Amino acid sequence: MTLTSGQAANILMPNTTAIAMGVAAIDAFVATAALELPANKRINAVSPSMVKETMEQWGVDSSTGIPASDVARYYQASIQESASGEIFNAIKTP
Repeated sequence: MTLTSGQAANILMPNTTAIAMGVAAIDAFVATAALELPANKRINAVSPSMVKETMEQWGVDSSTGIPASDVARYYQASIQESASGEIFNAIKTP
C-alpha cells in the first residue's frame, strides 16, 4: 500500500499548520503500521513537495517545484522496492 503525505511538516511555511499536522500523522502512521503488518504486506508513503505543473497552473513561481514525472518515479519505487515503513521524499534535486 502506498499513501501520499507531503512536505508541509518538513518545509515549514506560515498558514500550513493543519496540513503539516496531517502529513506528519500520515508519516507516523506508515512507520508504525509497518511494524504491525504481516511479513508479506508492505506500506509506504510518497511525500512530494509542490509539483511544478500545479504551481504553473496557479500562476506562481514554479522554479522550486518537482516535475510530476519525477514524483511518479517515487511511486514506482515505493511499489517495486521491498521497503516497508518508508517515506519517499519526492523533492526537487539540483
